[in-house]
Amino acid sequence: KAAMAARSCYDHRQQRRCILVAFTSLAFAGSEVAVIGQRPFRSLGLAYAYNQEKTLRARPPRSLSSTSATGAAAAEIEKLTHHKALWDESEPLSRARRKLKPRHRALFGPSITDTDEDTSLSLFNEFCTVLCDTGVMPRKEIFETWSAALYIHETFGDKVRRVCDVAAGHSLLAWALLVLDDNDNGNVDTPLTVLCVDRRMPPSAEAIRLAMLDRWPHLEERFDFVEGSLEQLQPHSSCLLASVHACGGLSDLLIASAASTASPIALVPCCHTRKQKALLGASDYARAEYDAIINANEVKDLTAMLDEAREAALRNAGFDICTQYLPKRFTLKNRIIMGMPRNTDQNNDISSSDTLIPPGRMPPIEIDISLAKANFLSRFTIPCEDSEGARSIIEELSGKTNAERRKKALHRKGNAETPTFDISFWLPPGDEMDKAQDKWEVSLSKFASSVRPNVRCDAKQIGKEFINSSGRRARAFRLSYWYETDGEENGDELTNDEAKAIHTEIYAELP
Repeated sequence: KAAMAARSCYDHRQQRRCILVAFTSLAFAGSEVAVIGQRPFRSLGLAYAYNQEKTLRARPPRSLSSTSATGAAAAEIEKLTHHKALWDESEPLSRARRKLKPRHRALFGPSITDTDEDTSLSLFNEFCTVLCDTGVMPRKEIFETWSAALYIHETFGDKVRRVCDVAAGHSLLAWALLVLDDNDNGNVDTPLTVLCVDRRMPPSAEAIRLAMLDRWPHLEERFDFVEGSLEQLQPHSSCLLASVHACGGLSDLLIASAASTASPIALVPCCHTRKQKALLGASDYARAEYDAIINANEVKDLTAMLDEAREAALRNAGFDICTQYLPKRFTLKNRIIMGMPRNTDQNNDISSSDTLIPPGRMPPIEIDISLAKANFLSRFTIPCEDSEGARSIIEELSGKTNAERRKKALHRKGNAETPTFDISFWLPPGDEMDKAQDKWEVSLSKFASSVRPNVRCDAKQIGKEFINSSGRRARAFRLSYWYETDGEENGDELTNDEAKAIHTEIYAELP
């Protein structure tokens, strides 16, 4: 009867393989359980390994280390579930999503009712007080993100010193990890650094950045936010890929990228879907599991099946896995999957290993040179590697100002960093027509730069010299314009309209 009940409950997990499991009671404390089956099966928090005698021997879930994230982090999260700032469970969820304002600071301050247990949350209270001043963060997101950060910090804190917060949004996870690391390891030689990546840096992220730096100014050089697409991301084994509530197929893309580049990962999946389009980037390390999900006529527990497929991909790629759960009071999508590759030498780029899936950006894109955007995206990448060279590249890409410069370049001719216009003219007769290309470029650059003070121009010849039937010669040049102040270039200050007006003046001045 137990076997038949198990089949009716779990047959949908592997319809083609028909796994039968005989359960013991919920008070199971033995070392074996009878089974009829064909493969390992996970149930009741225990991992089972099938053997030749058709028994499954119980063993603890595989963890990242002998001290997995179940100690101090779990205790701290338990205290959060009794925090006085929590919303009433009987109230609609919309109330939990309301943003904290300065008037809510009192919810995170000390009071005469505080116990010794409550005062241990002082760092969380201080973190939330800073967020209250910004007025941009929903209460629910703060509790769930801090809980995830506690697990991640305890699991990876002494193993990884760089974190990439993918689809960062408000960048709340990155700041929580920074504050936790700074509180525990403020004097270490290799402090944690974080890189946030998202298509757009929202105003809320900038507000939080300013508020956090006002409270912890020494963290400024350890935080970067780069506006970019996931196509440009280059994961590395020395950097932890992290994301809280990575929606839909993004979770599978992150798992696939971590598996193919042996990058540590901490992921809270969200918005589970089995649409084939969303799972195109799923890892080949769990292709059978993903195909079973896509091809099944009916899936009764899609969330569990997808998350188990993601864990299988990491496990098959040689990762140690630790799975934890955030309090359901904070979020129903509460599973956090953490994986660390075994025997990883962080001094080497293991993404070149022949044993891995062919590496690439996440996900790889085929650049069509006819598309301006794709051509622009191919011009820079976002390296995650924890090295001085990679961090220098990130520093040049980081921030809203640099992002705006790249967006302007996207709409300029040739995706140029500065306003660019073309000009062509007939060459003068005589010896002047025999000037070499570089001499013409230098002469035209000097002439164009003399038209307006503090405006500089760089001329580059386009194509070859044109000669008509009468023997007259013509050349075309592309002119780039920028402001120069005290000997330093400042291309951001010169708009397209200003450059066009200057270009018109230069055209009129040409003999």
